[in-house]
Amino acid sequence: MFVCFISFGSCKKSDNKVEPGDYPVLNASLKETKTSFYDLFEKAELIPLETTDQSLIKYVRKIECYQDRIYVFDDNQCALFIFDRNGKYINKIHRVGEGPGEYLYIYDFCLNQDEDVIEILSPMSVQYRYDLNTNFIKSYKIPVPEGRFHRLERFDKNVYLYWALIGYLEGHNKMDLYLMSIDPPRSIAEFRTRENHYTQLCTSQPFYRYNNQIYVQKPFSNEVYLFTENRLEMAYSWNFGKKTLTIDVETYKYPDFPDINRVRDEFYRMFNDGEIPEAQYCYDWQNQTDQYYYARLWFAHHIGKNMFYNKTTEDYMFFEKTTEGIVFEPLYFTNDYLIFYVEPDKKDMLLPILSDIDKEKCRKIEESDNPVLVKC
Repeated sequence: MFVCFISFGSCKKSDNKVEPGDYPVLNASLKETKTSFYDLFEKAELIPLETTDQSLIKYVRKIECYQDRIYVFDDNQCALFIFDRNGKYINKIHRVGEGPGEYLYIYDFCLNQDEDVIEILSPMSVQYRYDLNTNFIKSYKIPVPEGRFHRLERFDKNVYLYWALIGYLEGHNKMDLYLMSIDPPRSIAEFRTRENHYTQLCTSQPFYRYNNQIYVQKPFSNEVYLFTENRLEMAYSWNFGKKTLTIDVETYKYPDFPDINRVRDEFYRMFNDGEIPEAQYCYDWQNQTDQYYYARLWFAHHIGKNMFYNKTTEDYMFFEKTTEGIVFEPLYFTNDYLIFYVEPDKKDMLLPILSDIDKEKCRKIEESDNPVLVKC
């Protein structure tokens, strides 16, 4: 079972080459199942994030845990907050500016656990490296014409996988995955996943890591890929019968506006209003543990639902909320637990699953406080 935390050189190009072979097809239904919190988890542990003038969080984009620390990324503020395992504020990286170790914008971060450093990605094709005490070490120019890199994942020593918005990189228009070395700077390989720059932002994270391997997912594709240095290899796919996604984002007729941002906004509005019959939902994020495949599906009108597919029994649980009324969106997975967050004004929904000690903590949280993490 999970335990749940609740919280408020040379370049090679590849046109989505997928190696043939057998891979699991996960057969399920999008009819909701009656699911209790305790069907998945043994308990929930509340981790209120300390609220100070230095630690005010606007939006939680991503969470990582390492060495009894919790790293909370707020891309709205271009800041990475660091808390201890109990939620006490330690420090942050918030260096907006144009000096050494400073940036104008940042879109993602990852923890390099082999070297105990923090890697932060700027869309200006620059990567910043800090030690775990937030001291600036060095910045690296990513060796591709300046573009719109949005996400990164570490592949090997000084080698990273980057996800870019298609169409923004001159001379690289059809590629959206880039494998690059930052030291020495060189492009190793480029991949195309047949996504579209009008649809890409419908996913919160294109990557996840499981068993120290990188998996790649797309918002409007039922297929998930395993990334290796030379190819994308099919890992598994989802099959929901008649409700399986059928949209082809390459040939879909998008709204005709000269401004790319307006086209993207209009596509998102149409999707959210349920006006695209072949795309009534998208894959917001996926992950897996030894026991489960997981997918977070977003439907029209901002409705999110969780799919947990048991690898052994091939049974599944699919729900918007548990029978206890718990609505959650996982942001961090391990084999032992997952973490999600709750805004303070939604904290009371947690009371049915909290211990008496955590119920008392919950009652003391004020609406002006930071989000609360839940470890399950």
